[in-house]
Amino acid sequence: MPDAGLDHPVHAALTSRHAGLARSKGRALAYDAQVATFSALPPEPEPEDWSDLAALLGPGAFADLFRLAP
Repeated sequence: MPDAGLDHPVHAALTSRHAGLARSKGRALAYDAQVATFSALPPEPEPEDWSDLAALLGPGAFADLFRLAP
């Protein structure tokens, strides 16, 4: 059985061991900008999740997103 945390490592980290380092808006998550540029959305993001991520990061911000290839 595959480890779901390995399928979505940033999301898994920000919703578990690294939750104290996370910022969030809705279901969008990001590390504090002074920690890392990694951000995450749920495994099956909805359009509002993308909007929340944009609002969370703010204008001109950079996000590293990693997704499992289909």
